[in-house]
Amino acid sequence: MIGQIRIIIVLIFSIFIRLSAVELSKNDVEMIMVELQSILRTTGLSSMQKKSIELKISNVKRILINNTKLPEFSRSFSEAEIDTIIQKIEQKHLFKEKIEYLRRLTYNSYFYMKQIHRIISLFHFPNDKKNVARLLIPKVIDPENVEVLYNIFWTQSDKEFINKMLPVFDGNLKF
Repeated sequence: MIGQIRIIIVLIFSIFIRLSAVELSKNDVEMIMVELQSILRTTGLSSMQKKSIELKISNVKRILINNTKLPEFSRSFSEAEIDTIIQKIEQKHLFKEKIEYLRRLTYNSYFYMKQIHRIISLFHFPNDKKNVARLLIPKVIDPENVEVLYNIFWTQSDKEFINKMLPVFDGNLKF
């Protein structure tokens, strides 16, 4: 079973390496995302195997988003770009300025949970954190890593708030 999963992931990854020469329809992208999510639901894996698969799937999603020629998808950010974004946010004084900068930035961009965590951590007030979460969480590439946010949003009601905003890949791509 685990061997089959590795083969599937390697095949999917090798297909996406060549993606720049291939144009996918929105339906193709949706089907690929659904398949990636279904791989994560495989049972009987050790936590280490599951983390390894999650990492590979996140990488495939990043490649898919960065190389798809559809207007619904644009790009994800490297860690160096996130560092620059954080510096620009820190230079702004008012929450209104910061949220407007993020709104413009997120129009056609997607984030990893760790990046969302870093950005939300810049804000001090709970309502500000929730407003930033409302903006960024629907743009997450790896919703399966939601636990990263649970040290910021640690109450049960906060966790429910976060989970309601996560994109769901159920045949209808919700980005």
